[in-house]
Amino acid sequence: MKKLLITLALLFNLNSHGQVVQGVSSIIPGMGQSLNGNHWEGAAYFVSALGLMFAAKDPKLNTIGLNIAFYNMYDAWRDAGGKPSNKNSNIFHDYAQMFNPVNIIDPFAIGLLSAAAINRSNSRKTAFEEARKHNDHETIHRRLSTDGWKSILTFASVGMGEEALFRGFLFPAFSQAVGPWGGAITSSAIFAFAHKGANTEANIVRGALGMLFCWQYYRNKFNLNKNIFTHSWYDQILIGPFNIASQDPDEKFDWNKMPIGASFTFNF
Repeated sequence: MKKLLITLALLFNLNSHGQVVQGVSSIIPGMGQSLNGNHWEGAAYFVSALGLMFAAKDPKLNTIGLNIAFYNMYDAWRDAGGKPSNKNSNIFHDYAQMFNPVNIIDPFAIGLLSAAAINRSNSRKTAFEEARKHNDHETIHRRLSTDGWKSILTFASVGMGEEALFRGFLFPAFSQAVGPWGGAITSSAIFAFAHKGANTEANIVRGALGMLFCWQYYRNKFNLNKNIFTHSWYDQILIGPFNIASQDPDEKFDWNKMPIGASFTFNF
C-alpha cells in the first residue's frame, strides 16, 4: 500500500495538481472530504466504509463497504476541483444508476451485456468445474452465497465504486500527468491487477475491458451513469446467480443462492 501511494504521488505530480491530494488521502475514507472542509461528510464516509468493511460479518456488506471507500476517493478529488467530472452527482445518485433503464441506450452497454449473456452458461460451467477441482463447495456456499435480490444490490455498489475510482478518478488524474492514452492504460492496468487470484490471461482481459470502460466514459462526456449501469449488470449477468453444485453432482444449491463476485486484494 505504501508503494502504491508513493507511485501515485510521483505520477500525479502533486505540486501541480493539488486536488489529487484529497483523492489520494481518502485512501483513509473521509480524510479527503475533511481536507475539503466537509467534516461531517468525511465522518459519514469513514464510519460507513470502515464499519461495513471490518465490522460487518456478511461478505456482501464487506464488498459494499469497500466500494463506498472506492467512491469516496473520487468524491474527494471531484469536490476539490478535479476535472473532468460530474459535479451534479453524489453517491446516492450514482448508486441508483444500475436501476435506470435509460442507461442501456449506449452501444457499448448493449454489446458488453449481450456478450455477458452469451457467455453466462460457460461461466457457470467453469465455476462448477473450479469448485469441484478445489473441493471447496462448502466454503463457496458458506462465504459467497446470497439471495438474488441481494446480489443486485451488491453489484450496484461494485459498479458504482469501481467506475468512480478507476474511471472517474484515476483515468483523468493520470491523464493530466501522462496524457489520455497513458491515463487509460495506467488506470486500466491498476484495475486489472487490483483483483486477487486472477491469472495473467484474466488480467489482460480485465485490462482490455478497463480500456473499453475508459472509452465509454470519454464517449459519454465524462459522465459515469452508463459506465456504472454497464459494469453493474455485466457482473450481475456473468457472475451471479450461479447454480453451484455440492460435492454430490446430483445435489445443487438453491437457484436463488449465488457468489457475490470478484475478490479484491483488500483483505477483511
